[in-house]
Amino acid sequence: VTILTLEYGKLTCKARGVKAPKSKLKMQVQPFCFADFELVKTGNNYTLSGGNIIDSFFDIVSNMDKFEYGYAMLEVLDKVCKEAEDNSLSFVLGLKCLKNLCYNTVPASLLFLYFIINIFKIQGFELNTKICQNCKTKFMGETYFDFDSGEIVCKTCKNIDSMPIPPAVFNCLRIISAATEDELKNIKFKEEYVTSSNMLLKKNFENKFMCKLKSFT
Repeated sequence: VTILTLEYGKLTCKARGVKAPKSKLKMQVQPFCFADFELVKTGNNYTLSGGNIIDSFFDIVSNMDKFEYGYAMLEVLDKVCKEAEDNSLSFVLGLKCLKNLCYNTVPASLLFLYFIINIFKIQGFELNTKICQNCKTKFMGETYFDFDSGEIVCKTCKNIDSMPIPPAVFNCLRIISAATEDELKNIKFKEEYVTSSNMLLKKNFENKFMCKLKSFT
């Protein structure tokens, strides 16, 4: 079982007997479980011995759209967080977004876009939607995504592999990049623009972290 903790970073532990019908730890090993976990350490290994559930985020599990994007958040966190390192910023961001996903009315796709933009920011890859990262000129016309650098560039600085960004998608990226979590409930975009933005950043994430995100397509 992989557990992301505030105090000790990401930990991998064994959970014995949880497949038994009457196991007391059955709920603790479910995705999205937020709990006070009790771990026993033997050498460099951990075993899950107990825990008090704080929130199971049941509304995420029972809604397919929320589950898809919520699970994608968990997968992103698993890719960027390292074992036994300080991942507190990612932990807090993930917890806030899961709570928002479960209990508020912000569309799941929009919330995931906010999440992954801010994951990039935490990892030192903040998305610049104001100026071209190559020539430093202010964006005025066509924009392109350069997957080699992971940056948005202007028409002059694009290369053969750069992907054109439709104006509505660029506007979506620009607004969400500057938004706070509380402001999301007042932001409205067509679903197709949000989906295109997510797929763009998904591809960039896979390039940056040399992995594949399997949670959504």
